Amino acid sequence: MEGGDTVAADPDVAQIGDPINQPGLIEVGCQNISADYVATLSSLTTLNTSYNVDAAIAEAMAFAVLSVVFGYLLAQTTARFFAETALWSGITVNYSSMAGVAAMVLVIIVVLVSVIYPSRVAGQIAIPDVNRSWTLPPAVGNQMQLTLPFLMTYKEHRSIGGFLYDYFLGHQDVSHGMFSTADVQFGFIDHAPPETAPDDDLHPEEKQPIPECLEIRSSVWLAPFDFGIMQAVQLQFRPAEDEPGFLEIHVRLTRLSGEANAWRRINKTFLHVVRRQLLVWRSFDDQNKLFYEQLLKNAEKNQAPEHRPENRKNHPSRPGKS
Repeated sequence: MEGGDTVAADPDVAQIGDPINQPGLIEVGCQNISADYVATLSSLTTLNTSYNVDAAIAEAMAFAVLSVVFGYLLAQTTARFFAETALWSGITVNYSSMAGVAAMVLVIIVVLVSVIYPSRVAGQIAIPDVNRSWTLPPAVGNQMQLTLPFLMTYKEHRSIGGFLYDYFLGHQDVSHGMFSTADVQFGFIDHAPPETAPDDDLHPEEKQPIPECLEIRSSVWLAPFDFGIMQAVQLQFRPAEDEPGFLEIHVRLTRLSGEANAWRRINKTFLHVVRRQLLVWRSFDDQNKLFYEQLLKNAEKNQAPEHRPENRKNHPSRPGKS
């Protein structure tokens, strides 16, 4: 089931890297047509079932009420036009009678009863999510490390990196908002060639591995700024451990100043903002994604000569400063 930028999938059937079809397979007689591929499944998230049945009944109730209201208006309009004709001669219509009210109540009951069984089956199929909110891993001293729940291909990672790089640049020297950045840098780190992506037959251009993965570094002040919380942020794109052929983003946060408990508490909001930007990028069309990929390439060309691609052999981590 697909809606907006969210895809609900059965984890016992769908796997990371599977194509997403639009229209769905059931709409085209289960014919797997490559031209219908609109995206690739990058992550699976379990659902909380406590609201599934309530949402289905609420939707059915809304449609039931609308059908009763429009039916009532249509009946009155019809009676208005046919009351003086021979077709309705001898017939007296009273829409305020108990029989009319009972008919409307009966329609609502029939609609609600018809949705109980499907909603119950849907609630049983959905997998409950025991974690209602995202929890941060415990900090070790002044450092916190985690991996964002977001997967991408090697071809996509430069576009995502360019978008995040531009996003961090846009928060330099600001005095409002959730955070402020300074000294935004990016670099590349060599990695062993990854395994072939699961969807390589669908995207043969992605078969060529990219041996260098992007790394973004920045100093970040967290709001409220009068707390004096400053940290070093490192976003490193690296091969996913559980999903060969894909990349994930490893985050390392190092506290430089500010109270430790406040730093851990406020970072949940900061990381939520970063995660939300990944979803924003996912909603972009191909033209916008290409724009941010080109933005990173242009920033790379403006680096110092020793950091350019042709001079990288002796640089395991090559920063490029904004």
